[in-house]
Amino acid sequence: MQSHDTKEMNKDTVEAAGQQAPPKGVSAEAFRRLVQLVELEKRVRQATHEAEIGFIISNETHSLVPYRQAILWQPTHQEKGKIVAVSGLVAPDHNAPFIVWMHKVFSYLNKSEGLKIQAVGRDNLPEELQQEWTTWFPSHGLIVPLKIQQGTLVGLLLLVRDIPWSDSECTLLTMLSDAYAHAWHALLAKPSLLSKLLFNRNKMAIIAVVILILLCFFPLRQSAIAPAEVIARNPHIVRSGVEGVIKEFRVQPNQVVKKGQPLLLLDDARIANQLEIAMKAMETAESEYRQASQQAVFDSQTKLSLASLRGQVEQHSAEVDYYKALKERIVIRAPRDGIAVFNDVNDWIGRPVALGERILMVADPLDVELEIQLPVADAIYLQEGNDVRLFLNVSAHKSVLAQLRFISYQADTNQAGVFAYRLVANFSEIDNLPRIGLKGSAKLYGEPTTLAAYLFRRPYFAVRQYLGL
Repeated sequence: MQSHDTKEMNKDTVEAAGQQAPPKGVSAEAFRRLVQLVELEKRVRQATHEAEIGFIISNETHSLVPYRQAILWQPTHQEKGKIVAVSGLVAPDHNAPFIVWMHKVFSYLNKSEGLKIQAVGRDNLPEELQQEWTTWFPSHGLIVPLKIQQGTLVGLLLLVRDIPWSDSECTLLTMLSDAYAHAWHALLAKPSLLSKLLFNRNKMAIIAVVILILLCFFPLRQSAIAPAEVIARNPHIVRSGVEGVIKEFRVQPNQVVKKGQPLLLLDDARIANQLEIAMKAMETAESEYRQASQQAVFDSQTKLSLASLRGQVEQHSAEVDYYKALKERIVIRAPRDGIAVFNDVNDWIGRPVALGERILMVADPLDVELEIQLPVADAIYLQEGNDVRLFLNVSAHKSVLAQLRFISYQADTNQAGVFAYRLVANFSEIDNLPRIGLKGSAKLYGEPTTLAAYLFRRPYFAVRQYLGL
């Protein structure tokens, strides 16, 4: 299949050849083919891009040797290669069944040893590819390798038709394949701008050194990244008022509470028993005191023991008041309005607590700050008021701006077992405060520096520590 322009060009070529008399002893047909061979070599060498070469090879070769269809294939880094052009088509559809089958055919032919121009047909293919040959092609095919002088394969050209191929046609195609391969390789091997620059290695090395030196003095701001957590600014710590076992929680984590609202209840069995014992002892002491008071009217010796008995009554009365006060303290109430901050109710139910042990916090959700744990290895020079950007784990694409308020002078081991400085920052946007307990990464901004100092700061300190300087 040929385009209209191709037929017109072939017609003009034939007419031009017919106007010249062939040399003596050369037939007109042979002379015509020679002229067309030279014309094809000229056209393919003047091609400016790969698509034009593919069109010439697959379509205009028909002016030299007749065929029904031509397929041009190019080897690539992938095993199946690339179908560059198909005669009669503007651009091959790489998902079409015919093109998929052709990839397999060319991949098989490319593996053949000593590949040269030779006739191919259905019987030259493996069984899984033979069935489709008669569907797509006529009986006789010719494979034309396109190789450059070094023997490197540039491409494969497959020509098919209904009649066998003659030796004279194979000779013409062998001569033409050299020109095709040379022109195609020369076009693909055109140096790019990068390759032209890399060609002069000395100049590129000097330019690279200059660029590196200039980049070392590029100004930027010191920064460090550290784990951070949103905490309450002035929380009220709720502690156990007595020693006992937690019996019941009246609130849930992060629940809003009011001042005086019951938060949790301790087991009162032990205190109730002690209160009952103290009340029985007080009743006994009062009974003994009343009996001694009546006898003291008639017995002066009994009158002397009244003071001791009265002291026992007062002692047991004080014990009763003490245990009553303890019984009231088993109900722990909210010291202020806010939210109850603790992890899980089930972590506390049935757990014994000591006197003064911390149980939970009651905090104002609108009064929060940022706590940062800056590892000693990543520490930079910071001052109060420096900018901080918080990237929360729940919304890493957004940042919250804050300013440093407190920097600890001494580092300490934190809960993660890392030796770090504790820093505290105030949030700048009061209308968009994060929730208490959210965690993320804080980026701390320090003093201006250069790119070289920023990149080689840690290696420099490591070398100093290793050398003991």
